Amino acid sequence: MVPDGCPVLPDAVFAMECLVHSTFTAGDHEVIIGAVEAVAIGDEEAIVFHNRAMRHLGEPMSAEPVAVSP
Repeated sequence: MVPDGCPVLPDAVFAMECLVHSTFTAGDHEVIIGAVEAVAIGDEEAIVFHNRAMRHLGEPMSAEPVAVSP
């Protein structure tokens, strides 16, 4: 469960609780814009759907800071 007690699927690797800011239709999808209020992170490795297949994520990459100029 996320901190305020909202239900989360028992085996969820990650869950977010959000306050809905706005919604809009994009083609045949409904897009929801929200402000994240709380997160819950499980112990299992996450998977993603990419290129028509479920895949595991690799080790996090270390990123060097990048200078941004106006």
